Amino acid sequence: MSDIIRSYLSLAIQYSQRFLAAIIIYFIGRAIIKHYLSRIPKLRGYQHLDTTVQSFIMALSKYGMYTVLLVSIVAILGVPMASIVALLGSAGVAIGLAMQGALANFAGGIMLLINRPFNVGDYIVSGDAAGIVNEINVFYTVLKTPDNRSVMIPNGSLMNANIENYSTEKTRRIDLRFSCAKTEDIEKVMNLIQKELDNEIRKLKEPESCVKLLESTNDAYQFCARIWVKNEDYWDVYFDLNKAIALALKNAKIKVPAIHVVTEK
Repeated sequence: MSDIIRSYLSLAIQYSQRFLAAIIIYFIGRAIIKHYLSRIPKLRGYQHLDTTVQSFIMALSKYGMYTVLLVSIVAILGVPMASIVALLGSAGVAIGLAMQGALANFAGGIMLLINRPFNVGDYIVSGDAAGIVNEINVFYTVLKTPDNRSVMIPNGSLMNANIENYSTEKTRRIDLRFSCAKTEDIEKVMNLIQKELDNEIRKLKEPESCVKLLESTNDAYQFCARIWVKNEDYWDVYFDLNKAIALALKNAKIKVPAIHVVTEK
């Protein structure tokens, strides 16, 4: 009986030592990982990369180092590595099926990094989501919407979706639409709109701004005003010009189309 007790005590001490060593390695390893993660942004080569690549490298480095730490802790606990490899091999299919989405998102993140359809800071639209790219993680891309909401889009879905990037080009065209009653003079209305376009100092000389008759219905004329501006001036010019043209038409007493109300009998 005493031999059995000594045997159990020996095993308890042995595993207690391994468990204590695993805890110590965990805290030491976590401290080392935090130290190296804080050092990465200070590397000269890292500083020359753009923000998109930087965020991806940081996320990948973090996951990679914590994976190495986990494997080290398992080895210290005395679990044979051959058994771990065999277990991972037998469970590989099940894990692969369970993590199809995660693996697709990881592959999508790599493809986004290689193809670079957008960068951090770009304003993009994809499906129902629109906003400024705030971060590109290993699995998700985070957008910051104009009303300050965070939208997380899986990289796999984003890679297979249509993406509109509004930040890649230096210039953009503003399209404005206006309408007037059919009784108004077409040339007069077009001249009023064109005058406001010409008065806009932020417009680009080339391509030239223009006003066109877009559509003629039974009750109204539809006009389209087009002007080219720098990308960063787009929204300011859009709102200012919209207001200026509306006021010019109102001051000139240009009539708006009649509103027809249909009542059910």
